[in-house]
Amino acid sequence: ISSKIKNVKDLNNPNQSIKNDLIWSDPFEGVGEFPNKKRGGSGVKFGRDITENVCNLIGVKRIIRGHEPINALKGPAYAHNGRVITVSSTRVFGGRPFVLSIKTSKFSQIKVIELK
Repeated sequence: ISSKIKNVKDLNNPNQSIKNDLIWSDPFEGVGEFPNKKRGGSGVKFGRDITENVCNLIGVKRIIRGHEPINALKGPAYAHNGRVITVSSTRVFGGRPFVLSIKTSKFSQIKVIELK
């Protein structure tokens, strides 16, 4: 996620900079955006204002991302008032793999299914 995303077309055929941000960016609970030093400068740390703006631009209520098993060791990690959900499906780092079952398009029923 990043402020470089201006519309849904940017996701259909992303340039290399947007691809990099989609893969390596991480949410933080502030506002704004800055280089993600944790990842050697790849991607950005994005705040709740960036999430809100990108969700509005591409017409979605939430963003589900699967990148940080450390942050989702015991189930989904929620950021930005639940608008960004981080999932993990790996046992690496001692995690408990799981998937989300979403019953409606409005995300009103999200069930966590732990994988054995």
